[in-house]
Amino acid sequence: MFAHIARQAIFDRDKTVMGYELLYRDGNSGNRAVFLDPSAATQGVLSDAVTIFGLHNLTNTLPAYVNFTRELLLNQFALLVDAADMVIEVDDSVMVDDELVERLEELKKAGYEMAIDHYGGGGFIEEEVSLFSRVKVDFQALGREKCREIAGQLEGRRQCLIAMKIETEEEFLAAREMGYTLFQGYYFAKPKCMSRQVPSLAACSYGQLLNELQREELDYDACCRIVERDASLTYLLLRQVQTANYYRGHRIGDIRTGMVMLGTDELRRWLMLALVRQNNVTHSDELPRMAYLRALFIEGLMKHSEYAPDCHLGFLLGMFSLLDRIVGAQIHELLADLEIDPAFKRALMGTEENLYSLYLQYAIVYEMGNARLILPDLNLDLDEKGVSELYLKCFTDVDEAYRGVGRK
Repeated sequence: MFAHIARQAIFDRDKTVMGYELLYRDGNSGNRAVFLDPSAATQGVLSDAVTIFGLHNLTNTLPAYVNFTRELLLNQFALLVDAADMVIEVDDSVMVDDELVERLEELKKAGYEMAIDHYGGGGFIEEEVSLFSRVKVDFQALGREKCREIAGQLEGRRQCLIAMKIETEEEFLAAREMGYTLFQGYYFAKPKCMSRQVPSLAACSYGQLLNELQREELDYDACCRIVERDASLTYLLLRQVQTANYYRGHRIGDIRTGMVMLGTDELRRWLMLALVRQNNVTHSDELPRMAYLRALFIEGLMKHSEYAPDCHLGFLLGMFSLLDRIVGAQIHELLADLEIDPAFKRALMGTEENLYSLYLQYAIVYEMGNARLILPDLNLDLDEKGVSELYLKCFTDVDEAYRGVGRK
């Protein structure tokens, strides 16, 4: 698995590098950005820059220019990086309202430098423009006369004018004469794509975590020690706790704090999903997604049955039911050192019909969608419609979870 980032230098009037814009790359599209979700692209760029490449290594300690969507600004994702290390770019087309302005004011008060990207003089009004210390203008999109007009409008203000997409010496000299002080474009340097391998999950970490995840009372300290020894898991966990759903503006000082913020149930689910995806030998998300859906479904069924085992074991039951095919190992090998109810193991190996095997059979039959097949009686407090609604909710939860543990 590889992480990919492109960087493009930003120069001053003497052609000295003054910073780098960090750009999303997926590794399959050459030196081009191809993405459907701008927020996810920024999250990937920033998390990879910090945890995989090292931000200072990417930028030579110069400021990193990173484009932020409205969603990420409101969710305080920018707080993951120290103010001294980053310039927050906000596109001129973003929807501006009181909520966004308030957040921009908070970021400015916290010491963050901000730049309006693709400024055309129409998105942010004059009062809001004052929140930004830098203004980026696209020379190719607007043409020289409009660029000169904008420079005139902002003359005498404290904003640093940045000329984007400068492609010739003539354009550079013209922009400099207009009053632009920073420059970016193919004339100086094209974006340079950089790749780095994300460390694969250590085998010892895998087995140890499986043992911890099956315990009714999760030992945060033990999980923390295991995760901290594994670079890949550390990276993935930091990325997850620092997303909008869990971060909530707090600075994460250590792995254990991040785990506590997730909470026992969410941490158990997330770690299991991370383990499966990191060790997936099928190179496809189909089986991992099916296993995760089955896990959530069985867990949900157990919550609606008076005679069910512990619900967290229902989640593990679903995940383990396809784990051998996902990681390329025999099920008895995966279960050998697992300290868990022997009936749980026998149900997975198919050597005994018991309460666990009934829940697994129910999930498998339900997935087939064949009305002629008879579902086992689990003594549920749900009718047919209730089970259907539970299954659909699990589908939604799977999609949400997969946004938190992404494959590079």
